[in-house]
Amino acid sequence: MKKYILLLLAVFSVNIYAESLKLIPGFQVCSIEYSGGVSGKVRYRKAGESAWKNSPDLIYVESEKVLRGSLLKLEENTSYELEAEVGGKKLLRRFMTRKFEFPVAKTIYLTRKNCGRTFKPKSGNPGAYIRYTAEPGFVFDSGKHSGIGILIDKAQYIILDGITIKGGKFNAVRVRDSKHIVITNCDISGFGQGGVFRPDLDGKYYNAKNNAIWHDAGIAVRGCEDVIIERNFIHDPKTPGNSWFYSHPAGSDGIFIGDTKRAVIRYNDIIGSDKFRWNDAIAGDCNNFSLIGSCAEDAEINGNYFAFGNDDSVELDGGQKNSRFFFNRIEGFFCGVSIAAVRRGPSYIYCNEITRPGDEFGLYGVALKTLCGKVVPWGRAFFFRNNAAGRPIGYPRIAGSYEAPRFTFRENIYPDSRYASMYEVFKEKNYTVDTNDDLKAPDGVPARPAVLPVRGNLLSQDRKTVVFNQPYDMKSQKVSVTYHGKTPVRYKIRMCDAAEHFTVTPDNGVVKPGERVVFTVKPLKMSGARLHSGAFIFRLADGKSIPVSVYLDSRNDKEQIANVMKNMIPGTVRKDGTKHTLVFDVPEDGNYMLFVRKGDDCAVRLEMKLPEGKTVLRKMKLRSTTHQWDVPAGEKDSNPPLVLKKGRCEIVLQPSRRSSKTPDVSAAYLCSDWHSVLPIVEKFDKLLLKK
Repeated sequence: MKKYILLLLAVFSVNIYAESLKLIPGFQVCSIEYSGGVSGKVRYRKAGESAWKNSPDLIYVESEKVLRGSLLKLEENTSYELEAEVGGKKLLRRFMTRKFEFPVAKTIYLTRKNCGRTFKPKSGNPGAYIRYTAEPGFVFDSGKHSGIGILIDKAQYIILDGITIKGGKFNAVRVRDSKHIVITNCDISGFGQGGVFRPDLDGKYYNAKNNAIWHDAGIAVRGCEDVIIERNFIHDPKTPGNSWFYSHPAGSDGIFIGDTKRAVIRYNDIIGSDKFRWNDAIAGDCNNFSLIGSCAEDAEINGNYFAFGNDDSVELDGGQKNSRFFFNRIEGFFCGVSIAAVRRGPSYIYCNEITRPGDEFGLYGVALKTLCGKVVPWGRAFFFRNNAAGRPIGYPRIAGSYEAPRFTFRENIYPDSRYASMYEVFKEKNYTVDTNDDLKAPDGVPARPAVLPVRGNLLSQDRKTVVFNQPYDMKSQKVSVTYHGKTPVRYKIRMCDAAEHFTVTPDNGVVKPGERVVFTVKPLKMSGARLHSGAFIFRLADGKSIPVSVYLDSRNDKEQIANVMKNMIPGTVRKDGTKHTLVFDVPEDGNYMLFVRKGDDCAVRLEMKLPEGKTVLRKMKLRSTTHQWDVPAGEKDSNPPLVLKKGRCEIVLQPSRRSSKTPDVSAAYLCSDWHSVLPIVEKFDKLLLKK
């Protein structure tokens, strides 16, 4: 009897304390929040197992007076037990991770008869989702004039499954103020306003109302809860993103998301091209510094392939309450992952690959963008086992004051970066930054995957990247994909419509269990001396896929280089103390970009006196560590070309009052087709100064 009473007391005590412990399970993660205490440890195990596994400690969020954290290493559709130790008390809970399975009450097939230019699905009910799909061969095209293709507004329990969606002047799919929405296995393209490219302003694309086009998106989500975006192919927008060479990028995003709780974004292929680069693959709410931001609470973003954009691959900026970003592969972006700023936290970025950085001109920023130019209170952020290959700066340094940004870095790799430990400069007050990547990541963090993105074990490949060098190495190459499923299934090879530098054969077929399919990737000769970037995906009928990137590098093609360099107009440089006079013979009226070769100690900021006598403040735009050439750009983060008249032209460079350094220029060129020469600016010393 005594033993029975003690057992009842134990159960009662656990229940009492467990009332303050809140769990929100995801598919491979689980959010934890406890009201009370200032420190806590967590361990967990699968139900039925005896051994416990440790998890990263809970984090005390001072502004909210709560403990918060996440389990990061779980399996889908699995029962677990959790034990949290807080203030000497042990709290026990059992939970089940999510399963990608939803009770469907009705399936509606979209046809030309039942959907117009904008389609508004009707809500289902708890335990009774309505699934919208398409008849075989049907393409939902909202036309050129409809602002939104599919609009889910104040709705619930809806599934969009297996629909090819084109068009939407602003969004192919828009979801707002809705809950329990699933968008899966859709092919989304052709959305956006298009616009007119305006290098004379700031290099953005402008619509008919003379407004810069920003955040057209394949899928736009705002003010929602429990939205799952999985196994979609998003590609070929109508509005390209612009390069930082001109100004802050704008244009189209694969996904735009704001003020959304429990967002799951996984296993998607969001792929740009040379012609239509993204602004961001996933763009966040425009206010980086709000307590809400993009994926405001309990985000699970994993297993995605983000390729070819001019700004960030993802903007997690804002609240980031238990935000998890993991198992993703990021390729060909200016910046990798942005968390500027973490207002609530904690935010976990772990086991991602950031590779081949660079925008359309090869300009690159940082792999992990953390700091920002605004003073705000910061939450905690953790970076574990990320791999940034290529040349990105590992961590950024931005001068200014911040209210205690708090970052922890463990086992991150930056093999080719010159700046693997930039935060060592932040040992001053107000900074709590621990960047010791030589220390081991805490228990409960997954091991670094051998191949990314991680999408289960249904498909495998022998190589993830194919590179051709024009004109020297243009032989076709083989890529193989092995299918590990249990039943035969149809596949297709999918790529951006704008991809022009390669073909893949065969492009469709049926694959059997255990079969290895061999593909031939054939390069196509391209004009221009640049790195041509693209990718294709091996995609099954249910949307499961595996990506392969394909590059054609023509930057060493002598014929293409010669054609490009014809655009360069040489000038002479006269030095008079700290004043430099650049003299050119302009062949015709037009727009020109000025390229200068600067010394190591040249001023970043300077004054430029133009031929008509106007003096403007300029700053160096490229600021590369790999070459000496640069472009004196507009002071207000824009870079309009110089409008010059035919004939003799003199441009004067002088010290700026905002710089302690002076100009130091040894060579100068004008160019009317700067888009062609920017990709090979690193070769200017060899090409222009070889004599």
